[in-house]
Amino acid sequence: MYSQYQNRGDFSLKLRYKVWIEGKEKAFGKGPYELLLMIEQVGSINMACKKLNMSYSKGYNIIKTGEKELGFTFLNRQIGGKFGGGCELTSEARELISAYKDFNTELEDIINELSEKYFRKII
Repeated sequence: MYSQYQNRGDFSLKLRYKVWIEGKEKAFGKGPYELLLMIEQVGSINMACKKLNMSYSKGYNIIKTGEKELGFTFLNRQIGGKFGGGCELTSEARELISAYKDFNTELEDIINELSEKYFRKII
């Protein structure tokens, strides 16, 4: 995430920032957000990890850590069987990704305003 505030010829200076939720460990941020969106799209942790060029174990650990830190389950899982397994997002996970998206959209507007206010005349 960034706020662009000045053009310097063929490049622009940018105010960069990252936002995440953490307890003892990182619970949720851009990576987990993108992973859950992909899981929602493809219906599988394994396939989502492949599409994001992430190992299954890393994706699984991101989900387990987030669930532990936030205190709710992200996925309803269906294990194996004749037609294979799969998963879908819980209602809490859907609320979380919606809130994270909306928060970041609003935050970007605020960051743009603040960067204009404080840095426009300097750089």
